[in-house]
Amino acid sequence: MQMLAALASHEPALLGEILLLYGDPRTVGALASTCTELKRFVASSDVWRSLLKLRWAIDLPSNIAFSKHEMQHAARHDSSSSMDAAKLLRWLELDVKSVMSRSFHRAFQCMADHGLLSMPSNAEVYWETTQWEATARALLDWLPMNEKRRLAAFVCSEKHPKACLRRFLRLFSLKGCQTPVEALRLLLLQFPFLPIDAGSGADRVISQFAYNWVADNPESLGNIGMNASSALSDSHDAVYSLTYSIIMLNTDLHNPAIWPKISADEYAASCHLCASLKHVPAVQLHQIHEDIRTSPLQITPMQSEVNTIVRSDGQAEVEVGAQYSIYSNLAHGARAQSARSQREKRPEIDWTVAYYNLLDMGRAGRASLSRTFEDALTLVSRSRAALIGTLIALALAYRRDLWPGPIAAVEGTLTAAPAGTPRAA
Repeated sequence: MQMLAALASHEPALLGEILLLYGDPRTVGALASTCTELKRFVASSDVWRSLLKLRWAIDLPSNIAFSKHEMQHAARHDSSSSMDAAKLLRWLELDVKSVMSRSFHRAFQCMADHGLLSMPSNAEVYWETTQWEATARALLDWLPMNEKRRLAAFVCSEKHPKACLRRFLRLFSLKGCQTPVEALRLLLLQFPFLPIDAGSGADRVISQFAYNWVADNPESLGNIGMNASSALSDSHDAVYSLTYSIIMLNTDLHNPAIWPKISADEYAASCHLCASLKHVPAVQLHQIHEDIRTSPLQITPMQSEVNTIVRSDGQAEVEVGAQYSIYSNLAHGARAQSARSQREKRPEIDWTVAYYNLLDMGRAGRASLSRTFEDALTLVSRSRAALIGTLIALALAYRRDLWPGPIAAVEGTLTAAPAGTPRAA
C-alpha cells in the first residue's frame, strides 16, 4: 500500500495504467478505501471514466436518463445528486449485469432506455442502427466463459439483421492469419460461437468470416489455390466452403460418437468434390487434416471439449446438452454422461402431487407389512400345530405300555391304522 501511495504522489499516470490493467471496479474501490492518497487519486483522476470505456465501451453521456429513485440506487452511499462515471459504472456492474445474466436483449434494451445506446423503436429497423456491437465486443474481454457463449449466441441469432453481425465481426482483425484455419482459431478464442446449430445463423457467421479473411489477407489467397486477381465471389466461396469443411472435420476427428475417423486422403478427396475447392492443393488439405487431428478447435485454452450448445431466439439464451443419435457408436457410459448433461436444470416439483404420492406409498407399505405379518402368524401357528402333533405321536410310541386304554383310543383317532397292524416296540 505504501508503494501504491507513493505512485499516486509521484507517478500518477503509471498508477492509472496499473489500475486499468489489473483492476476491476471492485478492486479499485477496495484499494481506494485503504488510504487517503489512493482515495484522493481515484476521485481526482479519470480512472472510473477509463474503466467505463474499457469494460462497457461507453462514454459518460450528458443526457443520461435516470429517475430520482434510480439515481439514489446507483449512488448507494454517495450523497451527491449528479450521475458521475463511478455511479454509472456501479449501476452497470450490479443492476445491468444482473439483467444480463437472464437476457442480453433486455440488458441492452435497458441501457438504450437510459440513453447509453442508440436503439431505434421502429420494429422494421430494430437493431439495424444501434451501437450495441461495441459494448458486446468489450464485454467479451472480461465476462466468464459461460456468459461469453451466451453473448455469442445472442449475436448470432437469426432474429438480428445481417448488418448487426457484419458490424460486429469487423471489430475482430484477422490480418496476418495465413490460412482460414488459423483465422478460425484466433476468432474462436475471442468470439466463442462454436458449437452452433446448422441453419441461417451459422451460415451468416461463416459467410461473414470468409469475407473478412479475404479482405484482411489478400496476399494469402495462394494458400487455398486462389490469387489476388480472383473474383471476390470466387475467393469468398472457396473460404466459405473450406471453413465449413474444417468445422465438420473437427467434429469427425474429435467427436467420440463418430467412428471410423476420416483419413487425410479421404478428406482431401471429399473437398475436391466441391467445385469451389477443386483448386485447393492436396498438400494444404493434408496439412489442415493433421492440424485439426493433433489440435482440435477450442474456444478457450483451458477447455479441451464442449458438451453443450447455447441457443438464442433474440430474447433469451438457453444452454442444452449435446444430443447423440440412437445409432451412435458412443459407449454406453459416455452416452449416459451425455444424457445427464442434457438436463439444463432440475425439473420443477409439484409438491401437491408429491404429497399424495408419498401418502399412497405409505398406505401400500402398511398393507404389505400387514400381509407379511399375517403370513408369518399363519406359518407360526401351522408349525406349532405340527410340533404338538409330533410330540403326541412320540408319546404314543413310547408310553403305550403305561396307559394302554386311553392311549389306544387317542392313537386310533390320530393314526387311523387298520386293526391288526403291528406296532413298534
